[in-house]
Amino acid sequence: MGNLMRTGTSRVSLLRQFRDDEGGAILVWATLVFVVLLGLVSLALDGARIMNLNSNLQEIADAAALSGAKELDGRSDAITRAADKAKNYLVNNPRWSDVAKSGIQIASVTAYSSLNPLTVATSGKDGVYLRVKTVNRSTNVFFTTVTQGFVSTNATATARSGFSACAPIQSFMCNPFENEAGYTIKGGATNWMSKVTPGQQFILAGGSGGSPGNWGLIDPPASNGHNPHDQVAFWAEQKPANCALVDPKNTINYPDPGNNASAAYPGQNVRFDTYVSNPKDVDNTSAPIVIDGWAPSSGAKCANDVNTTSVKSGSTTTYPFKQADADNGATYTSYCNSTNKGSCPLPRDRTYTMFTDDKAFKLSGQGGGVHIDDLKAYWANHHSGTLPASFKTRYDVYSCEAKEALKAGDCPEGKFTAASEARESSAPKCTTMGTADRRLLNVAIVDCKYWGVTGSSTPLPPFTLLAQFFMTERGLSTVALDGTSIANGDQGKVYAELVNTFPPNSEGSGLYQIVQLVE
Repeated sequence: MGNLMRTGTSRVSLLRQFRDDEGGAILVWATLVFVVLLGLVSLALDGARIMNLNSNLQEIADAAALSGAKELDGRSDAITRAADKAKNYLVNNPRWSDVAKSGIQIASVTAYSSLNPLTVATSGKDGVYLRVKTVNRSTNVFFTTVTQGFVSTNATATARSGFSACAPIQSFMCNPFENEAGYTIKGGATNWMSKVTPGQQFILAGGSGGSPGNWGLIDPPASNGHNPHDQVAFWAEQKPANCALVDPKNTINYPDPGNNASAAYPGQNVRFDTYVSNPKDVDNTSAPIVIDGWAPSSGAKCANDVNTTSVKSGSTTTYPFKQADADNGATYTSYCNSTNKGSCPLPRDRTYTMFTDDKAFKLSGQGGGVHIDDLKAYWANHHSGTLPASFKTRYDVYSCEAKEALKAGDCPEGKFTAASEARESSAPKCTTMGTADRRLLNVAIVDCKYWGVTGSSTPLPPFTLLAQFFMTERGLSTVALDGTSIANGDQGKVYAELVNTFPPNSEGSGLYQIVQLVE
């Protein structure tokens, strides 16, 4: 206890001596410590300002690179647009710099087709990466006199643009309007949407090479040497095998040229209750509504080959049905406008403008839209009452029918009459019922001449525009409803109504442009 008291007393005495000392020696030490501390604080402040400036410059570079790279879509003006967007993305008065505050923040923009080896892009077709470098910006420093009061810095960033298709895409169409006057900035089929109208029916048929209007099959990703038999399962699939990210220099899609559409129609027609047993990996899922003028025959094969529009009298069979394009709708309207006749498929457009390619072939075409009298005749053939006034397209009619089939009461007008069901079942009998969008096809629209698409050796570019079509009838197989044989070259031809057109990142498209920083 005594020792503790003595120790405390001695410490107090020492502090008193320190307080009362007037020798001045402590001032020297205090001054030295203060100078050191001031230097450390100044360096910390300088370092923080420099780091803040660099960080803000990096944010500017990152944002500019991402903004510019989004313009790298393969079009002929892609690099020009990318540079303009990157340079003008931020023109502001940054508060993180004390010198040369306002103006454009990007000093240089360069597009590359490859980073390893580093290759400058020579055209919009091969621009994949965009590298930006900011201007030098300075900040005042308090202590770093060797910099004469200022420190300058800049930043760089590189972004990549790619496209991913997470929707089933089995075919493409060469933009029919690629050669039109006034369409000068090519590569993205950007004039397509101004030339078409939802509700128009298109004839999708193979043409010559990459000529405008040519419709072609895409080689299945897992195909071995353009094997046409792989098209069956490919056309029947509901989900793509992958959603790979591609760019103009790295693509996975190739055309499957020739008359291979004749090998595709079994896969096309599973949507209409036509069961496929070979190959075994086919997705035999039908749409909720399978009206196409054909009914399944009896027997184990469940072939969808009974013509419900033909008339048998003894040993003689006649074929009174004709589609609307055969005689400007006269036969279709008179035949289908009754519940006592056969089962009518949805009508075709009455007239088409055929696409003429460089070799004067006229295979694919664009219709003028369904005639309302033909649509009314179809309705009378299958439904009670009159066609609802709001139904203007075949897809309007089908959508109501499908809603009612999937859930009774959702669209009661779409219920089929008993007489219609007796002629041809509206629901699948041989296959599993799927969702309403089962009869929708996604077709990539491509500026084929611009991209040099002519055959199987030239890859297709990344898809930047999807046209969504509704299959109004099954793909042409071997025999038509009028009893005539269908030539091999016409088998697999599709009649489909345009529903919508989707650029990348549109809701429900499954088509995405992905821009990401890579350095």
